[in-house]
Amino acid sequence: MARERSTMSGRRDQQAEADEACRAPGGTLVLVRGGPGEGKTTMLEALADSWRHDDATVCSITVDPIAGTAQVIDSLLDAARQQLESSWHAVLLDALATATRIRADLDRTPNPVALPLVHELARVFAVTAERGRTVIVIDDADQGGSTTSSIISLLAQRLRAVGCAVVVSTRATSGQLAPFADKIIDLRPLDEQEFDGLLKRWCSTHGRTKLDPTVPEALRAALGPLRGNPATVLSTLDDLLAWDRLVLVDQHFCLSPLDEPISLPESHPLVRSVVADGDDTERLAVLLALQEGVSVDELPMLTAAAAISLDGAGRGLDALVEDGVLKIGEHGELRFAVPALAAALRRRSGAERARALHTALARQMLAKLERNGQVDRSRLASHLVHIGESLNGQPAAIRVLIEEADRMSSAAPERAATWYKAALQQLSEEDDRWPPLLDELLRLRASLGQYDELTKDLGLLVPALIAGANEDDHAKPLRRTLLVAVGLCWLTTLLQDEQSTPAQEPARLFTALTGGAVFDTELQEFAAAVREGRFDEAADRFNALFTRDADRESEPQDLPELPEVLMLLHAAGGDSETFHRAWSLWTDRAQPPVDEAAPDRLREAGAMTDHATALEIVLGDGYRLPARGSVLYYQEILSAYRDGEWDLALSAARRMEAELSPQRRTPARFLARAVAAEICACRGEHRRAEEWLQDTPQHHIAGGHVLAWARLGVTYRAGAREEALRAGRAAYRDLRDGGGAAGLEHLLHRLFALSLRDGHKQEAAELLDELVALDQRLRSETSSAAVLMAQAELRRTVEPAERALEIARRRQDVPQLARLHLLLAELSDEPKGLLYESHAMARRLGWTELRYAAQELMRQRGIAPPRARSKQQLISSTESRIVRLVSDGYTNRQIAMAIQVSEKTVESRLTRLFARTGCRSRVELATASLEGRLAEKTST
Repeated sequence: MARERSTMSGRRDQQAEADEACRAPGGTLVLVRGGPGEGKTTMLEALADSWRHDDATVCSITVDPIAGTAQVIDSLLDAARQQLESSWHAVLLDALATATRIRADLDRTPNPVALPLVHELARVFAVTAERGRTVIVIDDADQGGSTTSSIISLLAQRLRAVGCAVVVSTRATSGQLAPFADKIIDLRPLDEQEFDGLLKRWCSTHGRTKLDPTVPEALRAALGPLRGNPATVLSTLDDLLAWDRLVLVDQHFCLSPLDEPISLPESHPLVRSVVADGDDTERLAVLLALQEGVSVDELPMLTAAAAISLDGAGRGLDALVEDGVLKIGEHGELRFAVPALAAALRRRSGAERARALHTALARQMLAKLERNGQVDRSRLASHLVHIGESLNGQPAAIRVLIEEADRMSSAAPERAATWYKAALQQLSEEDDRWPPLLDELLRLRASLGQYDELTKDLGLLVPALIAGANEDDHAKPLRRTLLVAVGLCWLTTLLQDEQSTPAQEPARLFTALTGGAVFDTELQEFAAAVREGRFDEAADRFNALFTRDADRESEPQDLPELPEVLMLLHAAGGDSETFHRAWSLWTDRAQPPVDEAAPDRLREAGAMTDHATALEIVLGDGYRLPARGSVLYYQEILSAYRDGEWDLALSAARRMEAELSPQRRTPARFLARAVAAEICACRGEHRRAEEWLQDTPQHHIAGGHVLAWARLGVTYRAGAREEALRAGRAAYRDLRDGGGAAGLEHLLHRLFALSLRDGHKQEAAELLDELVALDQRLRSETSSAAVLMAQAELRRTVEPAERALEIARRRQDVPQLARLHLLLAELSDEPKGLLYESHAMARRLGWTELRYAAQELMRQRGIAPPRARSKQQLISSTESRIVRLVSDGYTNRQIAMAIQVSEKTVESRLTRLFARTGCRSRVELATASLEGRLAEKTST
């Protein structure tokens, strides 16, 4: 048989190739080659399992050469003895007896008895091969030592000669069996499709779970070239789970925290090889893992600080580069080929070892700096941050931190903020540099949207602020101005739903600010008003707090700005007249550059309690989105929901839950959960929807109408229709009587639509009257669209639905567009195009309820369902022939006979075709071919 080589990347293809080769008449030797963890064992186990369950004539034997030559022989002898149970064949008895006798001498004189033993074993399996197909599987044939490898090579050749199929796996570099193999299959790294399939199989072993899309992305980035190695991917996932880095949210595993690097398991061969290379090599690898952007020229200084000999470092560097652990860039920079390896080494080294290294490097660089030597001051500042209190206020270190922060405040504000904070922690509160440094730190935190970090800074630094408040008259104005700025920063964080400093810290700060008045109760009431969306009350309380201070001349002139912001936010959620008056006053005073759509966008943000978007519009360049937190996630989820990117919205909701602690009970978090619940309910996933709404308050929070709207939809779709309507009416009355306005149109329209669907036409008409009255107060795009849609639904007229459609298009609200297309189709005499459009949007969203409604209307109107359109799939010539035969009605057995392959191969190829094309049956596969969605690959 002529030797063939397969280098196809598809594992199913390669498995099918091996299966087909082993089913050919006569003996055959198949060699499977690949590196550690590339899936050789998995592939051989899958093949062996399929053969054992195939038919009674197959004898599949798996041996383990790593245990040694004797174990290999014993495995084969045991398999041969099992053949005696079915027949007492004379040749089999004779050969088995002879082989057993020779086996007794194997331990004493392995080399002399090797050839006779191989001969007798071949006689044994020649008998079994005559009776039926016999397959012998030998995994890791090159891992059992030279003697074992030689015997396996002889065995493989002789067993093939007597009619057995022999499948042997070795490392990619092993070539002992290659000259004799009939087929060589070189495993390649997993491609993207196989990578995704491997992750799905891992998830299937952990219940009905999936991975959030952020997990595969992070894995690809962390594993680099190892992402194509199945064993590495699986062991890394197991390690993440063991370290509680994978948090189960909404039946999906999410990384937590998302920004923490992924590490290789400590048991991974690559980690073990680096650690086992010797002390200097390991210490050098850890040293480089703890640094960023190290160049070859910096190694002498780094190795000296880490007490590594220069010769040892050189040998270690050569070994790490030769093994592919490190890569050297064009300019001599060193980096790890697998980022997850660097993370594993950092984790293994521990915090104390890292701190000791940073301390040694910082001291060495400071000493060189004092000798007027040249050092990388930016890298020195980074080392100093890790040292912390052990600096003991060293002037040179503080000077480097401040100067580097000043230099990088524009180019790298996040690093600059970290350096400013480190410097402040070393300075005495009496130091003149303290107030301006704190002012700059707070400015950077606000400009970066790091409100959580800002509040933590305040909790750390407020005591020092207060301690230095009673200085001479010259310093007092600066202190007081700074105290006001700090207070405003703290208040701003309340709008972000971020963690504020403990209540006693702001109270102490304002006590110092106002000269002794204590009003911590008022501060808590102010914070509660902000969190619950009572912005008018919050503005009044804020002004009352600061008018207590008699000495207002020394305070900043823009102090009233925050109350004005609060008042504008209050107006955005109120009636039309109040809002436009507040917007006019704001634009006259602030004169921000705004576009014409800004008022409508602000109104919608206010209606949905979307503080992030509202502050972006109001403050413009003076505001930055928070770096993290529920407000940011809610904005992202709300935007993705309207844009029709529902999978992205759910992913953001899961990331929010994985990132935030259970104690972080903020309104924005609950509103984000409400939108996630609405998406799941639309998709018919009622259990998931109910889980999103668990542990959420009713409607007595800022944006409570969003929760009530979602809860009404979830409960109704789950089947508790009367209960849902009853609770929805009660929630609406409470919100209406509590002074709620903007945003209520969503809840009110849903109440109207569901009441109408249940046949309560009179009640629906009354709800429409309330909706019209609400719109007269609000005059917003969403309230107008709600009225128009309700009028079309109740009166069955096209014109208001078309006007609502124009508003939805202007707002680019995809869910609303999908609903309106279906409504217009119901009312139209020519509904085909509208139905197809609604069906396509529902399909894209995964909105099962709407898609089924569109299909039912198509059936009622006698309209054929739209043909699915998808990207053309390229298939091989063999696959193309199989598809043609499937289209002609051939069975798998008939197809196997027609193309001269085994029936098992046909099944394998069809399974792969179903997975790749998304077809679920032979009929769908044939349809896809007829519609031109499958095309045969052309050779180039």
